[in-house]
Amino acid sequence: MHLYSYRVNPDIQAIVHTHPAYTIALSLVFDELPHLFPDQSALVGDIGFVPYVLPTTKQLADAVSAKVEEHTALILVNHGLVTTGKNLREAYYRTQVVEESAKVYMIAKAAGEPKVLTAEEYKEIQSLESEAYRVQLLQQLKS
Repeated sequence: MHLYSYRVNPDIQAIVHTHPAYTIALSLVFDELPHLFPDQSALVGDIGFVPYVLPTTKQLADAVSAKVEEHTALILVNHGLVTTGKNLREAYYRTQVVEESAKVYMIAKAAGEPKVLTAEEYKEIQSLESEAYRVQLLQQLKS
């Protein structure tokens, strides 16, 4: 899975594959993780979902590598999370942001209907120079 991802997207310099509890729980009941707050929108962007595929197989490698050019974070349904970055710090930070986003969404969803960011608000966040600078800092730091 990692090798296939590196092959299809040469911008990827690091991959983190984890099995975070809230992210897995979210994948069992939802097929999206909407944009909830600025860090998620600016540092991760749209999060992709990969339907369940048997772990450690070529099928999983193909499924992940098919989406890794479009997303820096992929939730593997019933399995875990894959994040990518220009270095290990960036990929790991994205893992933390996705897990916190899943946690916040699950808690908010249990209490009611979460207020998610609109597409316009998401685009505004991504266009902020300050957020671009934060992304640049993450990419420049040594792993």
